[in-house]
Amino acid sequence: RVSATGDVDTIHFYGISTAVLFLLLSAIPVSAYLASGSASMKGQLALIGVGKGTLIAARMLGLGMLFMASFAGLIELNLPGLAALVMVCLGAASMVVFIYQAAGSLMGGVMLLFLAVTAMHFLSGGFLPLVFLPATFRAAAPFLPNYMLMEGMKLVVTSSFSLAVIMKLAALALAGFLLSVGAEVVRE
Repeated sequence: RVSATGDVDTIHFYGISTAVLFLLLSAIPVSAYLASGSASMKGQLALIGVGKGTLIAARMLGLGMLFMASFAGLIELNLPGLAALVMVCLGAASMVVFIYQAAGSLMGGVMLLFLAVTAMHFLSGGFLPLVFLPATFRAAAPFLPNYMLMEGMKLVVTSSFSLAVIMKLAALALAGFLLSVGAEVVRE
């Protein structure tokens, strides 16, 4: 249930929180797809015109589509809810791809993903509502990816639209893409 102010009740809050946590951690089974490829493969792709940016974008879009497919049939969507779901999935995918790029290896990506996601989920108020966390955590939470993803998932659940939240998710997706390309460039 949603109140007149747009707040969700406790059950929906933890449902949203769990959906975001599931979404981010569900990338672990497809880790091999997300890990940085071999130098020879990258060289061969570069010869046919597939650069670092294209490779990162393909990983992000592929993972984003996998994320969207995981919600098929679970949520009744209208146009605002669908737009929010697309942005949540792209934002989550960009965050996950960046974590794997930053880690540089398959096992490092899995470990960093798990540690970063659980820490950010706690600091974002995903495990324990923000009102119970110290003021410094509450002040920092709106800048964390998990918080933005939970705000987006709230739009999906409530079938509402917020341009501010959509823009934050778009910025998250763009930042994840740029940081991933940067990590790829630095590695070589």
